[in-house]
Amino acid sequence: MIEMKDYVSRIGFSISMPANWNVYSDRVEEIDLAQEEQLVQEERRKVSQPTYEERYRKLAAEIGKDQIVGFEEFVEIEKSDEERQKTIDAQRLRNKGELGNQVGYFEASADDKEAYPCVEVIKLNLRHPMTPLELYQKDKPHPDEVLEGKRPWRVRPVNGKGVVKYYYRIGSGHLDEDDFSFVSVYLVEEATGWIISCSSLNNAWNKYKTLFDTIIDSFHIL
Repeated sequence: MIEMKDYVSRIGFSISMPANWNVYSDRVEEIDLAQEEQLVQEERRKVSQPTYEERYRKLAAEIGKDQIVGFEEFVEIEKSDEERQKTIDAQRLRNKGELGNQVGYFEASADDKEAYPCVEVIKLNLRHPMTPLELYQKDKPHPDEVLEGKRPWRVRPVNGKGVVKYYYRIGSGHLDEDDFSFVSVYLVEEATGWIISCSSLNNAWNKYKTLFDTIIDSFHIL
């Protein structure tokens, strides 16, 4: 039986979590999400990228030249990926603009380096009224960025209100066991949006899933 403790956040909610978890962030803030996303994208574009020739040689060295397409086709594939990323970035920037400002952030986790379990709560001052489904649609990762994702149709209310719940897995780019799995819940009260997310390494997901559901179900707006 896991011993739980109640925590009252300075950003206006209470939540129950394991007694041995530590709170690492609980702050009121004012972040323009569109402006922040713009800066992130600009910084990413400043990073020097290998040339097509360098990328091709690296891939050939890793898996063998006889296992990959010719150089010209490789370049076309790379250019197509770059254009797709531009489309993703433009859509993300539009979505962040519609979400408005982040006005609070909370994070707590356990000292478990085998799983890295964590709960985060984001509070938003929405640009305009929206449903939990619209909030989910504006915030969720692009399909190209997740290995798998699902949204259950039947979900228990949180804080007495209807919510949208989304399970997804993001790859680390290395081993499958390094992937992270998430569950995020989207809740709206008037002009305020709430995103409650729990995550862990994918290979520990079954160990923590029930606990994550308990933490999310305990969320209450004050």
